Amino acid sequence: MIGTMRIERVEVFRLRLPLVHEFETSSHRKSYLEHLLVRVAAGLLAAGLARVYPFLDERTSLFFTVLLSAYAAAGVIGLAARLATRPARVVLAGSILCSAALPVAPAALEAAATPMPTANVREQVAYVLAHRDPGDVVLVNHGAQFGFAYYWPERPSFLPTDASTAVRFRVDYPDRRDVIVAHRKDPVVMATAVDRAMAADPGRIWVVLGFASPAGLAEWRQLAMRAGWVSEPVPGWGLLEVRTGR
Repeated sequence: MIGTMRIERVEVFRLRLPLVHEFETSSHRKSYLEHLLVRVAAGLLAAGLARVYPFLDERTSLFFTVLLSAYAAAGVIGLAARLATRPARVVLAGSILCSAALPVAPAALEAAATPMPTANVREQVAYVLAHRDPGDVVLVNHGAQFGFAYYWPERPSFLPTDASTAVRFRVDYPDRRDVIVAHRKDPVVMATAVDRAMAADPGRIWVVLGFASPAGLAEWRQLAMRAGWVSEPVPGWGLLEVRTGR
């Protein structure tokens, strides 16, 4: 026998997280987080204008964008929670949550579907050390340079950088023709690094990319094709092998 179910009361449990639970308290406590966000935004903007901080850079501003997202999500959840205290408004509360999730769902699905390299810089360096021949050249992209400097057996030089990043130095091997670092994500810098690698007349060029995105991997592959036949010795690793035919 199938019976009917009637909602007598909806219990809303509050998640006690720092700052987030303030949305369900008095307005002056709620304003504390609002003031904090405004002050952080103003500080980041001022630092960006003074060129002492890469304001809105994807990586260095991630903490602030996450904070804004959490603030917005807490507000939507707080509104839905207040509505859901009455059974007649449960559907409306659910609709609000779904409506808020719809704009971010495509980006979330795209991020989840984006393939990432299955190997880090340490594994890529170990592979190059095990398989390189005398005369091979190692080319390192901007994102992998710091990890490469740590795992590569030879000590690098640390020079001031002109890149717009929070790290104010770059990695270089000025006394080595067989280790070249493209220290900035710039088409001219990248092309120049490939030209320097070709000038050393190597049999192979190993391109260490670290956690390169699919777009970054494709860009480096296109540049490396100028030097010879390009392959991925281990598919999915973010490491390119260029055979120059010399």
